[in-house]
Amino acid sequence: VSSITDDGTGQYRVNFTNAMPDANYSLTMSVQEDVGGGARYCNGRGTWTSSTAYIESRNSSASYIDPQYFWVSVFR
Repeated sequence: VSSITDDGTGQYRVNFTNAMPDANYSLTMSVQEDVGGGARYCNGRGTWTSSTAYIESRNSSASYIDPQYFWVSVFR
């Protein structure tokens, strides 16, 4: 990963140092739970390319949120 771009509250772009051969890869993601115990979830968003994956994080009300910690693993 060369960088993470903040596209707005709860929306991020993962930029790869070396492009994948194609967009047929997968990500696993996890975010830290809210301090008050509210659920958070994360998932992919948008159309991935060979050099960029788009991810997002939301709370239990489906509102975008910026978690304190966000973990991503890329598998090809």
